[in-house]
Amino acid sequence: TTTTTTTTTTASQACAQEPVDIVFVLDASGSVTQSNFDIAQSFVSDIVSSLDVSPSAIRVANMNFHSIPLPQFDFDDFSSAASASNAINNFVYPTDRSY
Repeated sequence: TTTTTTTTTTASQACAQEPVDIVFVLDASGSVTQSNFDIAQSFVSDIVSSLDVSPSAIRVANMNFHSIPLPQFDFDDFSSAASASNAINNFVYPTDRSY
């Protein structure tokens, strides 16, 4: 008699074993408008608040841009989803930009 053992690894199991870095980029150019920036900002904040943000799981960073890059925070700046989400909610739509 031969016994065969099969181990199945799903994508979520494989990804759960390694830390992940995610950078969010928000367009803050004048053509986007304040109201659309607010929608995107809220969307990113909601996504971040649902993630397992920690130094050993998921690290997040954010960059806004218009005519120039506007770094908001780096991967090592926040160690919880709540603090990163709060920072995103506090982004200010810039008024000194090009269209």
